[in-house]
Amino acid sequence: MADAQARANQLQEAIDTYDKAIALKPDDAALYTNKGVVLGKMGKTAESQAAFKKAASINPAAAGQNFYNLGATLVNSGHAADAAEAFKQAIAADPNFAEAYYQLGISLSGSPGTIPEAIKALQKYIEIGKSAEQVEVAKQLIAALQPQDAGKKKKP
Repeated sequence: MADAQARANQLQEAIDTYDKAIALKPDDAALYTNKGVVLGKMGKTAESQAAFKKAASINPAAAGQNFYNLGATLVNSGHAADAAEAFKQAIAADPNFAEAYYQLGISLSGSPGTIPEAIKALQKYIEIGKSAEQVEVAKQLIAALQPQDAGKKKKP
């Protein structure tokens, strides 16, 4: 029912329904994940983070996806640095989570101090990513982030 309410943009009603379901099945990680997605849509970033973290603690096998969802919520609310940390947690939970590398690279690319780490994440995405379009974007972003004289030897 909560999923249908969320699709109908009845977001508060969906949250109320998720809360009732959680009261009945407090160990169901999917309920917390879905609640976190809806809270993110509502702009309730802190509550969304708590829901994703709870889901990750209940189901460590799905922790990568939950931390990725948390990162996406943080990106959407303008918190790129916090999002990068969530994407790192997603990668720690699942080292083959290609999308987390892509989003980590994007999140880190805006600050000069994190550009080397952004390039490394994007290179890993190029190795394991499945979206040809995103692989191309990653290549272009790496080219834009690298110094123009990278790879050229300086004359003595």
